[in-house]
Amino acid sequence: MRTTSLILASTLLFIAIPSRAQITRDQARSLVQTTLKLRGDKVAARQIQETTNNVPGYYSFGAYNQAQGVQNVVGWFAVNKRTGQVWETTNCDLYQYPALESRRRKLVKHGAKAKQKPPCADGQRAHVVKKRSSRAAAELPEVAQ
Repeated sequence: MRTTSLILASTLLFIAIPSRAQITRDQARSLVQTTLKLRGDKVAARQIQETTNNVPGYYSFGAYNQAQGVQNVVGWFAVNKRTGQVWETTNCDLYQYPALESRRRKLVKHGAKAKQKPPCADGQRAHVVKKRSSRAAAELPEVAQ
């Protein structure tokens, strides 16, 4: 009887405490790929590699593309393990495109947003990006010949 009461009490305690569920590495990588696609970057899934940056509470990725045999960095990203929020860490941009938010909410069963420090350099201010920029990403000035 005592064992049954103990099991029942521990089960109720487990249910009452909100779960600290995390998204998986593969889910985080897919959120980065979705972000890149929505930004207008053409990056294959195999070119999104996990990095050795150790930011507590985040998965870290680098995105690359190949141009004439040279591997170019498209961006450095951090994905919050609990919320699935995608950050571009170089500019401290938090991406909240509607399609990305919809996909993120399907993966994360709780509605909590991150209350932890953004994965950006000290002194950087966070920017929220909700829609794609109207100017082309590859728009560069012509070089005088």
